[in-house]
Amino acid sequence: MSGSIQMATTYIRWMIRRDLDAVVAIEKESFEFPWSKEEFRIALRQGSCIAMVAERNEEVIGYVVYERTRPRLTVLNLAVRERSRRLGIGSEIIQKLKDKIDLHRSMTIELDIRESNLGAQCFARSNGLRCNKILANWFYQCDEAAYRFEFPPGGYRDGQPLR
Repeated sequence: MSGSIQMATTYIRWMIRRDLDAVVAIEKESFEFPWSKEEFRIALRQGSCIAMVAERNEEVIGYVVYERTRPRLTVLNLAVRERSRRLGIGSEIIQKLKDKIDLHRSMTIELDIRESNLGAQCFARSNGLRCNKILANWFYQCDEAAYRFEFPPGGYRDGQPLR
């Protein structure tokens, strides 16, 4: 196809053991207080914790770690490799999570974001999550508050999602 650009396909799949080094590298370039490899292992040993990776051209370029408990899916960690940001990968990950919740059973997605992380807040809003709570001194590494974002925005009333 002359004159056209072939876009790489993003695959979102379950994380496997060999992905851990790439995930830790993305974590280190993404956060001021990154999780260590051991912290990932501890989280993933929990029965309710699940991890997925985003992959393009056989390279892990993003990940999400979440905890699924009824009635919510709580995002514990989500990041995309710096050189792959603003290409829609994070949005694809969020969509995958949205596909996993059952709106008919009043399930929600929750994501806590540092008050200083304006980029992540804008990302959450652009993906349909809305801030519903401020949590003072939420992060153990610092005195910073968190904004709790939720999908569907507004939660539920009478078993129906509010939008």
